Amino acid sequence: MKKALKVAVVLFIIAAVVLAGLTFFARSYLTDERIRAYLVVTAEKSLGRKVGLGAIQVSIFKGISVKDFEIKEKDSNEPFVKAEDFVLNYQLLPLLSKSLVIDELKLVNARLRVHKNADGTFNFSDIGRPPDKEEAKGRPPGVQGLPVALNVRSFSLKNTVIEYAEPAGTLLKAQILIDADLGITSPSAGMISSAGNFRLTAVEAALRDKHRPLKDLTAQGTYRIALNMSLKKIDIAEIKADVAKVPLMMKGYVSYADPLSFSLEMKIQETQLSTLQKAGEPFLPEGTSLDGAASFAVSAEKSATTGSGMTFTGQLNLNRVAVGAKGYRPVFDGTIRFTPDRISLDGVKLVAGENSADITGQIKNYSKEPDLQIRITAKTLNLDALTASGQKVGSDKAASPSLKREEKEFEPISRKIHAAGSVDVDSLILKGVAIQNLRTVYELRDNTFRISSMTGNTLSGNFRLQSSVDLSKRGTAYTLSADTNGIRLEDITAAFAPKARDTLYGGLYGKMDFSGAGTLRESIKRNLKGKGNFSVKDGKIKNAQISSGLLRFLGLQDLREIPMDRADGSFTIADGTMNLTSMITNRDLIIDEKGTIGMDERLDLGVLVKASEKLSPKMLSQSSSSQFLSEEKGWTVIPLKVGGTITNPSYGVDMHYVGKRLQKKAEEEVFRALSGDKEKKDKASPQDKKKSISPEDLLKGFFK
Repeated sequence: MKKALKVAVVLFIIAAVVLAGLTFFARSYLTDERIRAYLVVTAEKSLGRKVGLGAIQVSIFKGISVKDFEIKEKDSNEPFVKAEDFVLNYQLLPLLSKSLVIDELKLVNARLRVHKNADGTFNFSDIGRPPDKEEAKGRPPGVQGLPVALNVRSFSLKNTVIEYAEPAGTLLKAQILIDADLGITSPSAGMISSAGNFRLTAVEAALRDKHRPLKDLTAQGTYRIALNMSLKKIDIAEIKADVAKVPLMMKGYVSYADPLSFSLEMKIQETQLSTLQKAGEPFLPEGTSLDGAASFAVSAEKSATTGSGMTFTGQLNLNRVAVGAKGYRPVFDGTIRFTPDRISLDGVKLVAGENSADITGQIKNYSKEPDLQIRITAKTLNLDALTASGQKVGSDKAASPSLKREEKEFEPISRKIHAAGSVDVDSLILKGVAIQNLRTVYELRDNTFRISSMTGNTLSGNFRLQSSVDLSKRGTAYTLSADTNGIRLEDITAAFAPKARDTLYGGLYGKMDFSGAGTLRESIKRNLKGKGNFSVKDGKIKNAQISSGLLRFLGLQDLREIPMDRADGSFTIADGTMNLTSMITNRDLIIDEKGTIGMDERLDLGVLVKASEKLSPKMLSQSSSSQFLSEEKGWTVIPLKVGGTITNPSYGVDMHYVGKRLQKKAEEEVFRALSGDKEKKDKASPQDKKKSISPEDLLKGFFK
């Protein structure tokens, strides 16, 4: 036991002496001056940039540690790369023969600034270029007495930040945090192989035309690649990564010679799209939600010889993929297949509750000028089932005034794309309205979307419309032509004007033409033009503010509604105003309207109301304007002026009409008096005299 202890003590002393000797030798040989001179001269010669160093520490265990290592920007004192620690680990045995073999490099808390210039070059594009003659003359000769061999087996980045800026590009700026252990070998001259692991975090990235930046997107994984510098080619043996919690595998090659070419295979296992919600927010319309699952397998290629664009081969599998936006939540199932010349929709379905529609077609020439041929067919499709069904889609909270964005017109589109197809649904449910035999033919050409024909039937009528939208103009320009034949007004208001639900009833017949431009409220009001004529059969106006107020003013509030045996009219729209002429008739009431309705809902209508003998007593006894009533062929007549707004109308007697009628009546009486009719009147029976109204009586009645 004592012998073993003595041996251990002797070995410890020998190790301590050797360690002390090696430490003394390393520090005496690897002096601060030698290391500083070597690193500065070698780095500046290789990079063509100024290099700065702080304190240097030498340890046989920790290697050479350089504090505050800096590589300057070209022709500037600003740092291009700055690291708190730059560590070079060396092999111990070669050091005994005064040879420094560096096999590990480590950057700790480094910051790298990358900037892309307007001409497409980067702030590192000059690195590695041979120096010109003037630069070569001004450089000191290499440092002697410190033979160094770079046999780097690993390169580590710890808490390294890359700051990227491209003011004229799509990616305006970005900050990326990197932690990586990169194993490096050099099997032959010009060849470098590397394998290791990495963790990348996009702390923040601002993209042009995106209101929200990309934040806290993380990718981590392992890789094996080989770089052939003579061929300018990177062979990717394998990359396995988890990107924003999505498992991804990739292999292939990239040739960075001019022109760029590559062949890459990428697979994404079936992933719940809800995990991509945060990562995809900057690229999705505000308030959009994702659900369901999808898997992806694709090969992407770009050939250097043909100079063609990028092509794909593979498929995208959709498993109940739901996209929620603006209260709707369509669900898709099926497979989308990619080949170099086309994308095919294979068994893709639009799911709406218990119904579904088949989506078939293809996209040809998708890498250059896409040509889409898409057809949608269904036996029964309930579009009401596409709503979120009580699920929250986007945020219901109103944006605060400070965050509210300025509304802008739709920006013009100029793309070389063609699309055409049809929509055929035997039975469609839209906002509770059943539409049978819906047939639609559409086309997108020269940035103009056209519906050349849309027809359908309801239980009581049918409709036809044509439309076009010019997307190449700011705010768009559009036209619409529609014919209706017996479509129920209650269906139209329920589907497209819910505020007017349960107010208008009857079969609508008519023809309407509209044109306009702009997507903002003011531009729509300013540019909308239109004209049309219409008639309504077997209808009624009920529970509407304008009709209820009219009946109260006439003293006919007991009616509660205005029946329409028939209503006919015509209109024109221009300068934010609709000029309306219409007549509503039933056996007891005739309403003749002329005037304007503004798009701001303001009313300026002249309404001539005629009531039958059945309604006249109520008007005479209950209306505050009974003194203005007159008779016309068995009908009691009152002229009205309607102002205010649609939601808050006001009523009054049309004094201009009364004045004209009074003048006409007075002229008739004066004419009779002057023409001898007065003698006939004197000889007339008392009953006939009572029917006749003298000018005096007429004036007294008017000024009562």
